[in-house]
Amino acid sequence: SGSGGIDQFVHSRGARGVGLLTGPASGIRVTAGDVRLDGNVIIGTRTAVNFASGNNAIIKGSLTNNVVIGNGTGIAATGIAADLLLTRNTIRYNAGPGVTADVYDGVKIIANEITGNETGIYLSERVRSASVNSNLVAQNFVDAMRVSSGFFGAVGGNTFAENGGCTIQFFSAEQKIINNADIKVTAFRDFDPVVAYENTNY
Repeated sequence: SGSGGIDQFVHSRGARGVGLLTGPASGIRVTAGDVRLDGNVIIGTRTAVNFASGNNAIIKGSLTNNVVIGNGTGIAATGIAADLLLTRNTIRYNAGPGVTADVYDGVKIIANEITGNETGIYLSERVRSASVNSNLVAQNFVDAMRVSSGFFGAVGGNTFAENGGCTIQFFSAEQKIINNADIKVTAFRDFDPVVAYENTNY
């Protein structure tokens, strides 16, 4: 946006820690059920959308066409998720990750704009399978994606551009090169992560 636009306004607020430190704990919290969230604008919370399954409840559904700007964390999924679809969302200028997942399986991150966050997409070591397709992950301050050691998901058709760190950072003991992109390593374990990283990624 131009001078004085909403993007710049919430970015300057977020830089001062408003959403991260003093905002409401969650804009939307989902603890169970089959949920559809469509067309929301969420600004200035510590976690904009928090999928946190309570008492081992299963969460499934979709988060579509939402605007998530200037929060601590954009979209977070923890616990047990089954067929959780995040698509066509605008996720910008959050002080933490744009999307973070700490669920075993069943998360699809498709066709989102994830820009100007700390990290674009963070998948914890609990995430073994996820689909990350057709996203624009650009101008995030750290890495475009951080992926755990045991990840066997599909990463295809994305555009990773002008991020401050790595395109994809694996928590592994070996240096990896995927699609001519150097992958930084940080952890001590010795294993061979397998990611279907298609040639359609830019």
